[in-house]
Amino acid sequence: MIADSIDGIYDTSIRLSSFILPYSSVALHVHKIRAAGTYIQGSYGESSGLPLMLKQYDSIVRNSETLERPKSIKGVTIYCELWHADIMKVIDQIRMTSIADIKLKNCQLALWIPDEFMRRVQNDQMWSFMSPDHCPGLIDVHGKEFDNLYKEYELKSKSFVMRQIEAKKLWSQIIQSQIETGLPLLLFKDACNAKSNESHLGTIQCAGRNGDTVQFTASDEVATCTTASISVDMFLTSENIFDFSKLKETAKKLTYDLNKIIDNNNVILNKEKQLELGLKQNQWAIGIGVQGLADLFIKMKYPFDNKEARVLNTQIHESIYYGALEASCELATTNGPYKTFPNSPTSKGLLQFDLWNVKPSNLWDWNNLKTKITQHGLRNSLVTVTSNTEVESTICGKVNSIEPLDTNVKRRYISLGESKPKEIQVVNPHLLKDLHDRKLWDDNLKYQLMNNMGSVQEIKGLPEDLKQLYKTKWEIDQKDLIIMAADRAPFIDQSQAFSLNMVKADEDIISEMLISTWKMGLKTAVCQLRINQTEEHLRD
Repeated sequence: MIADSIDGIYDTSIRLSSFILPYSSVALHVHKIRAAGTYIQGSYGESSGLPLMLKQYDSIVRNSETLERPKSIKGVTIYCELWHADIMKVIDQIRMTSIADIKLKNCQLALWIPDEFMRRVQNDQMWSFMSPDHCPGLIDVHGKEFDNLYKEYELKSKSFVMRQIEAKKLWSQIIQSQIETGLPLLLFKDACNAKSNESHLGTIQCAGRNGDTVQFTASDEVATCTTASISVDMFLTSENIFDFSKLKETAKKLTYDLNKIIDNNNVILNKEKQLELGLKQNQWAIGIGVQGLADLFIKMKYPFDNKEARVLNTQIHESIYYGALEASCELATTNGPYKTFPNSPTSKGLLQFDLWNVKPSNLWDWNNLKTKITQHGLRNSLVTVTSNTEVESTICGKVNSIEPLDTNVKRRYISLGESKPKEIQVVNPHLLKDLHDRKLWDDNLKYQLMNNMGSVQEIKGLPEDLKQLYKTKWEIDQKDLIIMAADRAPFIDQSQAFSLNMVKADEDIISEMLISTWKMGLKTAVCQLRINQTEEHLRD
């Protein structure tokens, strides 16, 4: 958001529409806009606040959308801090019960949550709502500075605090909205700032569309990130051993390629256009992620939630992080570091795992790499991310990103000339091969698999090891997924598009899981909460 003014609101909308491109995802924060009912000096009237402004933005997004945009990146994510006085109205705008005139249909909501709120939820304390024009500076600080300033405004009472609510009640409304719609996204402001290589630039105020890319932005600076993903199941040797060296070299090659893309894009736009769009190119952020993690575990015969899978999950992300940093350092040696490298955590020898107080394995020579980075710098401020890879995974025939299997039987539609597309059911090829190898595949098993909506758990006579190996996302303990997210987080210097999958909604269990993501230090608590309420809970 450029500014809390008429010009600022409409200039931001023009800039926003410029970034809604066929294959780009977009997000913005709106918490600097004053709350409804506050005084506007220029017009001597009262502000209508966020709800009406967001409805206007929603219309702009709808009119700017292109047919090519995949569903996974459609729309725009709107970030707002929890202390904003309009936040409950904004949450209502995405709920099923929302009034049609103000319901957001092309925007999704993300909440930028300070640690102080989470502490008050746990301690059953009150939470205060404020307006940024009455309480300036809250969006520009984090950690203890935020806590102190927020409490200072609370002590000044009525002239600063617009109203209060029990923190647990607000938390409950957030979870109820997630049960209804899967949204809002939840990100922890203090973790995003404390564990960022861009923290020296100022307070980070929002993240990417799916809560994955976490970068510094300003009124005159739009953050951009060029991303790619690696199919990690392609690094198994003929002896079924994972080749970490090859993975590291692939991450290095990808880092060089992504930097070439940035170079080429910079040539397309002249300096004047870059300034107009807020593209300062100070950071040169890239994001390398993974796809097909579930495919890899299946090929190695590791159930998704066992100890071997956890170790491999961590080592994969450590290898990608090392390779990307090594290549970025080599590029900096030739081309110079990115503009704002001085005073960054990496310039002081602090890599992402240092910010987590985690010691890496002995897989790579981190001390030598740190020495090189201190001497030559990095070409990119950020290098790793875990994004939604739905489009790429479909093309490559892999499971999306870091997620478990969604089902073992999928529907596919085949177009037959001018006739209507024909629906066919496709069995997970890994499962099909295992069943054929054990001579278990027959018509009876096929019909049981389809009747169970792709689940193998209730199929009689199926070996227990196959039942464990082919659990779907609905059948895996979600706490194990949170632990795996925390395991790889010290090697992801941006964040993770992390989803949770629940069979039937239980507010207490959901609350417990989300609080555990905060306690484990994750930057993103959840980008989407998927809930299946039916008895036939395996139907996605």
